[in-house]
Amino acid sequence: MAKHQEKTFAEKVKKMTGEELGIELNALRERMYTLRSQSVTEKVEDVSQFGITKRNIARILTEQNARGRAGTGEPSAPRAPRSPAAAGKRAKAPAKPAPKAPPKATAAKTPRKAGASARSAKSARTAKASK
Repeated sequence: MAKHQEKTFAEKVKKMTGEELGIELNALRERMYTLRSQSVTEKVEDVSQFGITKRNIARILTEQNARGRAGTGEPSAPRAPRSPAAAGKRAKAPAKPAPKAPPKATAAKTPRKAGASARSAKSARTAKASK
């Protein structure tokens, strides 16, 4: 049910004018402020409203950005779906991998007896030091 409401809101956003988008954005930001203050002062009844409100704010900002790039404040025309062939033509060439850095110099390890583990070598050193 919530997904259906989100889709209808997204469709409404595309039909809104630039001025209506600004008004709706302010209302959603006030709603977000109210939800945050409720979470501090009292129990929030529906926690999912945080995510829904954030997504709706993002939808409005995305639409405003798209209209700003197009140079118009009016609703944008619906786009035709991209075909797989068109998507392949626009694909970028794969990025070249970065050159590998030379290995770092490591400290020389102390020689151990054959078959001795690092732990036993350490305990042997501490045993010698305590004698």
